[in-house]
Amino acid sequence: MGNCIKEQKNIFKPDKWFGLLIFVTVAAVIIRILFYNHISLDYKACLLPWAKEISRYGGFPSLGHSIGNYNVPYMVFMSMFYYLPGEYLYWLKSFSVIFDFLLAFGAAKIVYLITEDPSKKRIKAIITFSAVIMLPTVLINSAFWGQCDSIYAALAVFSLYFLQKDKLLASSVFFGLSFCFKLQAVFILPVFILVYFSKIRNNQWAKNKIIKFLIIPLIFLIVDLPAIIAGRSIQDVLAIYINQSNQYNVLSYNYSNILFYFNYMPAYMYSFFKYGFLFFTFCIF
Repeated sequence: MGNCIKEQKNIFKPDKWFGLLIFVTVAAVIIRILFYNHISLDYKACLLPWAKEISRYGGFPSLGHSIGNYNVPYMVFMSMFYYLPGEYLYWLKSFSVIFDFLLAFGAAKIVYLITEDPSKKRIKAIITFSAVIMLPTVLINSAFWGQCDSIYAALAVFSLYFLQKDKLLASSVFFGLSFCFKLQAVFILPVFILVYFSKIRNNQWAKNKIIKFLIIPLIFLIVDLPAIIAGRSIQDVLAIYINQSNQYNVLSYNYSNILFYFNYMPAYMYSFFKYGFLFFTFCIF
């Protein structure tokens, strides 16, 4: 705890680098506010209809119904925003924007932690924070589109931070929360597997520490409880991610990589290439 407080005091020491941190933070807030009035196609097609369904059921009771294709935690917050005054779109975007800053802060903490030269720790951390918070992909995703990718990404970054500090329980908790918000968090799961087996080989961790990984599915079940209590079946809740994976039968969606060209293949060949590429990825791992 003392080292953490010392670390924060060091980062916020008033000098030119602290001035850069303040400038970038203020600029990041202003730019995001300028984007707040934009209504994206995703909002019109998905989030707005979901919000209307939540309103029709009266807020939290909507959790007992199958609305949208996001997992329960995000729908809990969408239901909570129903009770708040002001523009619903602003609440959704503000929620994601908060995690933009947590994402940048988490990335800065990782850089601070892994930088060996004490004289460069603070500078690199501030530059990392500034770079992440001003990334166009981060800016556009939350403040312009109103998407929630910064939420699971920030939680995943903190998971990696605690993993780097050998705090497996905290790391598993953050990864579990990240996975609860979005399925894409599974992409960092191989990192956990590699770290675990590397430390087992080096006798740095006891084998029974794998039990701490089991908190991940436990958290998934706990955060789904609001929907189950509201009347939604367990099977329906657990099938959310399965249904997501079957929703878009394309290998690449609006991204210019080689897999995009496979989208034009006959439908009967989709499963062949889908599982073929999964197997190829597994072999590389």
